[in-house]
Amino acid sequence: MKKFLILLALTCGQVTAQMTNPIFLSCTGQYNNFRTKEEFKLPNVIIKISNDELIIDGIPGLGMQEKYNATVKTETMIFFTHPLDKNFEGSLNRFTGFFNVNHRDSERTRSFQSYQGYCQIAQKIF
Repeated sequence: MKKFLILLALTCGQVTAQMTNPIFLSCTGQYNNFRTKEEFKLPNVIIKISNDELIIDGIPGLGMQEKYNATVKTETMIFFTHPLDKNFEGSLNRFTGFFNVNHRDSERTRSFQSYQGYCQIAQKIF
């Protein structure tokens, strides 16, 4: 029983551990604006993840150097919302790299714009 409790404590500690350095992701996906019917592929979206926030850069209307608060972090997912407007929200799957961010109406019944794509660890070029 004692070994089980130690293993459980170590596992929980890994999920809630603080990041010492930010992680940079590079994402490629699809942008949709449902009001204007605009849609296009959008490569080179960069996400910087630190302990309690994500900074999204490269998505018109959703993330041009926009900060989002990480609201829920689990072993598999990170959920986030914009600090000033909770209608901007999204998630990142930590295993598959699937990333999405949406701007919803105030009743939260439909999206005005969205971005969905896949991310990988960004590699420095120099």
